[in-house]
Amino acid sequence: MSNAPSPLRRIARQVYSRLHGSTTRVHGHDNQIELADSVRRHCRIRISGNRNRIEMAPGCRLWDLNLEIVGDDHHLTVGPGCEIRGGHWLLEDRGSRLTIGAGTTTIDSRLLASEGRAIVLGDDCMIGAHVEIRCSDGHSIVNQSDGTRINPAADVTLGSHVWLGSAVRVLKGVTIGKNTVVAAGAVVTRPLPESCVAVGIPARAVRTGTSWDRARLPSP
Repeated sequence: MSNAPSPLRRIARQVYSRLHGSTTRVHGHDNQIELADSVRRHCRIRISGNRNRIEMAPGCRLWDLNLEIVGDDHHLTVGPGCEIRGGHWLLEDRGSRLTIGAGTTTIDSRLLASEGRAIVLGDDCMIGAHVEIRCSDGHSIVNQSDGTRINPAADVTLGSHVWLGSAVRVLKGVTIGKNTVVAAGAVVTRPLPESCVAVGIPARAVRTGTSWDRARLPSP
């Protein structure tokens, strides 16, 4: 049985999105935008470049998101059932990638994929308010002796079921294992194992063998 939205449902969702202030502006050629039956409210999508691709799976809900794609050959994928509230997502330079896994939720996130590198969020992640994830420092640090750059960009990967607390910063080259919780305000500069609780600047695991639940379970 196909999961593709019916033509009537697709049209209804498109009308809803337009009536609620969502806009899409494209400058360039050979760009592909597949919004399926995603629901968008006050979202702004802007593309300036060529051969870029946006894929939003059925059942996505996006409110007040500012999405910018600048340059060529970028790829954004949002999995089914995601709920995105606010934030600024930017893909820039050339060939960068941003992937949001199924069922992931974000609030006012700032996701910056650049220099042809990738940010990948696994399924069922919970990204707290004002989290920033980036795969580049944004500018170059060079050796004075020969002018070579010493801070190259690097991919960022979150496993499935990762919870980032409010105002967490995740910097380039980081991998966070599945089921991990990163406490509010932490700065993640190095890989974290799965099933742990991490705190601090820089973030470090202070407890292992843990997971988390979106529900507020009774205390023991």
